[in-house]
Amino acid sequence: MRVYGLNTADLARTPAFREILCAPADAPVDEQSFMALRAEMETIVDVWLASACDDLRQVLRHITQASRDSDVDSLELASTWFECERCQEELFYPNVFAHKCLRSVSPGPLSIRPVHPCGIYDFAVRATFPQAFDEPGRKLTVRSPRIARRVIRFCDQNPDIATAADMDALDIRLVQDDTTIMTWRAAVSSSSCSRSAAVLKLGASSDSRMVFL
Repeated sequence: MRVYGLNTADLARTPAFREILCAPADAPVDEQSFMALRAEMETIVDVWLASACDDLRQVLRHITQASRDSDVDSLELASTWFECERCQEELFYPNVFAHKCLRSVSPGPLSIRPVHPCGIYDFAVRATFPQAFDEPGRKLTVRSPRIARRVIRFCDQNPDIATAADMDALDIRLVQDDTTIMTWRAAVSSSSCSRSAAVLKLGASSDSRMVFL
């Protein structure tokens, strides 16, 4: 779960932990109440991940880069990538979950605390564990898939269905300006930051093809 940055703050906001922490004042809650969840941790983590993925899909909901293959999750597409609005770092799924800027900070002044019990609980969790994955829609920009799709095609893959895992498995190296050797991810990021068109060439290949990005 390290790739997702899963931590105590995330677990505290899952239904299983919330049920214990929001138990009535007269309900017995002790260490065993939490230890009993150990057998359910795999399911608890799956529930958290599904919810976090849904949050990211909401960020993508107005973007027309969804896979044309219903069996491919749009989050897993190699052409899907994000930019952090705070530090401008470019992020791919699933590493985006662990990005430090997407981990919530402490809540605002006490005067703006919500009055709904569930809202108070979320407020308390943020105040106690300020590193939960939170509100990606306010902190992420979806980058245009144009450059990524060109790189994917250049690697002889279909950008409509190729996942980031598919591209990683190719283990292809690209060469930029005959000097810099990089992965496909680095090529996408580098080309998106460059003001001039980058020229890429398949490394260690007898076929010295080029593509202008």
